[in-house]
Amino acid sequence: MSEGVLYNGPDVGGREQMQIDRMMLRATEEDAITRIRLYRFVPPTLSLGFNQKISDIDIEKCEKSSYDIVHRPTGGRAVLHKGDIIYSITHSAAGVDSKTPLHIGVYNLVSLALISGLNELDIPATSAEQHRFKNSAPSDLPKLCFSSSTKHEVQVDGKKLVGSAQRRGYGAILQHGSILVTEEYLEVINLLKGINQEQAGKLLEAMQKRTIHIHAINNKCDFDSIINKLSDKFCEVFETQKTDEYTDLKIEAVDSSVT
Repeated sequence: MSEGVLYNGPDVGGREQMQIDRMMLRATEEDAITRIRLYRFVPPTLSLGFNQKISDIDIEKCEKSSYDIVHRPTGGRAVLHKGDIIYSITHSAAGVDSKTPLHIGVYNLVSLALISGLNELDIPATSAEQHRFKNSAPSDLPKLCFSSSTKHEVQVDGKKLVGSAQRRGYGAILQHGSILVTEEYLEVINLLKGINQEQAGKLLEAMQKRTIHIHAINNKCDFDSIINKLSDKFCEVFETQKTDEYTDLKIEAVDSSVT
């Protein structure tokens, strides 16, 4: 395994966060060094999957709440980053078949780091492979992330706790995900366009059946303690070193705004 570095933060807005993630991917494409980051969105941000249509979202409601809106470089669907922690990792794709849709090795190692750290915080997390996902009909949450799960995802009692997505670059992989800490992520339902009150109620019920957040299990876990524990586990699993500097990244202007 190649050498690597782990950064905590910065906690900034959506465009800046996606800019840094893209720069991490570009840097790892050049030098094959693993880079990991744990951060939060400030202000809260609604992120859309790479190919998701902005027409799914009520932009006016987002603006009234002062939420950023960005497209992620990865796939998936809408996520409200409010009351969550984000992990981001870039890793060499050397030796991975170009026809393989996912870098399973990275998924498995990320799950190992997350599950190990969460377990030490008294969160009984497991991989989805160990639990049958408690879902509703396949099409009940078409615009929202956390509406499906793979066997690599992190869950508690069959409910999704961490949602992840991956993108393959030129010789490197970007994977990032949302670790649900509070229930504020559920507010994403109110930001969907064309949803009436009855539909919103059904969506909320479905989301609550499918997902869970850390404070529903252990409300004594604060954000700093979670980040510190997971940072240690990521460093252990990926053999990386913590750093507070971004001197290895060439931060350039990257427009992640929606159109």
